[in-house]
Amino acid sequence: MEHLDSIWNLNEKQLKISGFNPFKVSCLDGLVREDIWKRSVIVAESGFMKAIKKYQEGHPLSVFVGYSPGKPHLGYLIMNRLLRSFKNDLGSDLVLGINVGESMQTHNKSLEETLQANELVEKVLLGNNGENLTRIYDMPSLNEDSVQQNYERIYSKVSRELSPSDFKKTMGWDDKTSLSQYESICRAISGMLYSGMVDNDSSSVNFTDIKHLPFVRLSKIVAKKLGIKEPSFLITRILPSLTNEEVRMSSTGGDATLYLFEGEEELNKYLKVKSGGRAKEEQKLYGGNPSLCLALKIATPIIQSEETNKIVYECTAGMRDSCRDCKRVMANYIKKEMDEL
Repeated sequence: MEHLDSIWNLNEKQLKISGFNPFKVSCLDGLVREDIWKRSVIVAESGFMKAIKKYQEGHPLSVFVGYSPGKPHLGYLIMNRLLRSFKNDLGSDLVLGINVGESMQTHNKSLEETLQANELVEKVLLGNNGENLTRIYDMPSLNEDSVQQNYERIYSKVSRELSPSDFKKTMGWDDKTSLSQYESICRAISGMLYSGMVDNDSSSVNFTDIKHLPFVRLSKIVAKKLGIKEPSFLITRILPSLTNEEVRMSSTGGDATLYLFEGEEELNKYLKVKSGGRAKEEQKLYGGNPSLCLALKIATPIIQSEETNKIVYECTAGMRDSCRDCKRVMANYIKKEMDEL
């Protein structure tokens, strides 16, 4: 099974350039109850340890999550557990950056259809707990007046301070890059900085993954130029697609993505995922190879850590006749977690 240390080692240079350190779950001892933190989900942190220390000193803590409303998939279940922990265990406020316009274009949907899709996404992300929540839409007419005023003020400062050379150096863009891409990044960074700039006493946490490190660097550049506190970041490992562990499930779709609320046929997709098994007789003698098992890499962030440990033990001990039996066990665990929604 892929360990977080190996993920860190593969990306160590880029993570260190962006100011990250390996994540230590021990920093949350006594603060959180959710098992999700033990499931090899978080790879690295930047400023998070300081934010937690400030929280322990009595300062507020807020969380920013940006997304485009679409069809909820398995990755949303991981974020649900993380956000639930922040809200229930740490009493955090949440800020949602909702890219409605982008989603309409991507999915060829109307505004009404996209807002309906967002209702479902929010239900998945937050459950029934929508308290202490700020929504920032990329369509100004959808924002509350006070939110829009604060957001436009922040966006104005961010777009003024980020120069074309910043984008060229960090993103690799050139003079042919469309203006809309610059605007999109500035708005995303404005959302990351929102809580800390509206409330100077608040610490802000942002979730992202390895592929979004350039956004992180730009947010730090603009925070330094503005003379404000940098937001903190948690880097999550990607949830791989059902067909290629190098590709994010959220960027694939079709048979490579396991969607929520779609019935038993979705779990049947999972039973076809690549495993780390051997021929039947060798399996009994030597056990399976969890490090090669894509099915396990998908299941580990989803199911309880003690259940994952049991599966790995039974796999390596050759206690199951086939990988399909093991995948069926993991599929049932995943279904159980999905049913909790």
